[in-house]
Amino acid sequence: EFDKLGISGYSVTIPHKEAVLDFCDAPDELTDLIGAANTLYRHDGQWIATNTDASAALDSIMLGLSQSPTSTPDLVGRKVLILGAGGVARAIGRALCDKGAAVVVANRSRERGKALAAELGCQHVMWENRGAEMCEILINCTSVGMFPKMNETPFEAHWLNESALVFDTVYNPEQTLLLKEARERGCTVVSGVEMFVRQAARQFELFTGQAAPIDYMAETMRRAMSAARGAASAS
Repeated sequence: EFDKLGISGYSVTIPHKEAVLDFCDAPDELTDLIGAANTLYRHDGQWIATNTDASAALDSIMLGLSQSPTSTPDLVGRKVLILGAGGVARAIGRALCDKGAAVVVANRSRERGKALAAELGCQHVMWENRGAEMCEILINCTSVGMFPKMNETPFEAHWLNESALVFDTVYNPEQTLLLKEARERGCTVVSGVEMFVRQAARQFELFTGQAAPIDYMAETMRRAMSAARGAASAS
């Protein structure tokens, strides 16, 4: 059915990142390991599934660490708390485990959280106990705080370690309540826009074979999100 549309690439988002593997000819090595894809592209007559979330997330985390006055870019042994157990959490968790980070997973569904932790070979903590984890890096891979429910946060401000790096994969709004409160606590923060633009840039390169205009993509994304929120407020 894909071929009939004459399209050479697809961007895949939640909740289809795992199910889409049933519709590709071959996942690449990383995608096969992660079990989730955000990209399908045509190559040598086949539909290849790949995942640009993992590298985009790592680049975003390293950006944050480079901006932290109290941190080094080394991930080995660093305690990372991941909130969520979906496709994004799986991709980021796998990438961090491969880098030697000490990953802990917390998810609202205990069974899914435990399953992901077992898959990654890392620790699991129950959702109600997530605040007791004194992590060096906190990553929100849930949709909590996403527009229009911008007054919600997946992690209470008083749980935050002031020297922590806080990375929210939610990109709309760019400054979530989690990031605002983390900044007030003195944390280094990284917004989901950083990851979104980086993963989209890699998709663009796979689809077109050309270098992506990253700055223009980020600017366009911010304008579009602002316009959408304005339209929603006016309605």
